[in-house]
Amino acid sequence: DRTILILDIFAKHAKSREGVLQVELAQLKYGMSRLAGQGAELSRQGAGGSGFNMRGPGEKKLETDRRRIRRRIFELGEELKQIEKQRALRRSRREKNAIPTAALVGYTNAGKSTLLNALSNAEALAEDKLFATLDPVVRQIKLPGGGDALLSDTVGFINKLPHDLVDAFSSTLEEARNADLILHVIDSSSPYCEKQKQVTEAVLAELGAADIPRINVYNKADKLIERPDGKNGDVLISALTGDGIEALLCAMEEKLCGSLKRITLTIPYSRYDAVSFVRGEGRILSEEHTEDGAVITALLDEAASMRLERMLDSRD
Repeated sequence: DRTILILDIFAKHAKSREGVLQVELAQLKYGMSRLAGQGAELSRQGAGGSGFNMRGPGEKKLETDRRRIRRRIFELGEELKQIEKQRALRRSRREKNAIPTAALVGYTNAGKSTLLNALSNAEALAEDKLFATLDPVVRQIKLPGGGDALLSDTVGFINKLPHDLVDAFSSTLEEARNADLILHVIDSSSPYCEKQKQVTEAVLAELGAADIPRINVYNKADKLIERPDGKNGDVLISALTGDGIEALLCAMEEKLCGSLKRITLTIPYSRYDAVSFVRGEGRILSEEHTEDGAVITALLDEAASMRLERMLDSRD
């Protein structure tokens, strides 16, 4: 059974409490659907054997199993809701700090975790295995212009991914849905490269993330089979050797901050509403408190910069 095999691999690789709960939830949901089929079969056997719709011990056991599974599914759902609340709180803190976010998505074993390590000097698990990453990993990276961004790794996709798995890992995949930029990591060495790309695009559409700005990152350039045409800003890299990493960082900065300009100014404490304006309209890169006021380095678009200038001039 393909789904059971995938679930067994997921169960082996789940490490965090959330990952373990999500796998168990998917296993139980899939088990419920199989029990439903067994119940229908037992009902047909009972009706055909004696002429009466009698329920034997087998069917009673099925009903007990269903109740137990439904209760466990409810308990898992409640616990995952609490974990999701904690994740939403962390996400709101990141949004308050106005740090742009990017999410790594792609077919399983495309090299997402290796790329995360290359970009952030992290030590996320990176193995030549299916579904090596189940738990979301978020790391801070430095962009070429000096700004910061947060980069998250996500569970790999697979062709005909069972819906129970998509549902169970929906909270993990929220990282992709709420990102400012998606890095679609593609295994350019795979003979099924184009098909895998289509599968990922379909899952992103299902998640409601199809319209998020994107960079197609063709990985494993050292084993290249598929070469990108570069027309859509595609980037060719090798996460293993580091080739193309600088070009990718520049492309990320262009997507995340292309329309923004970097400003540094001192805002007197008596005009702290201007700091609130910058925080709401742009991204604060650094904030230092001195005797004269708050020294802010931020990214703002042209219109917001002009409004901020007029705001400060009008109060001189």
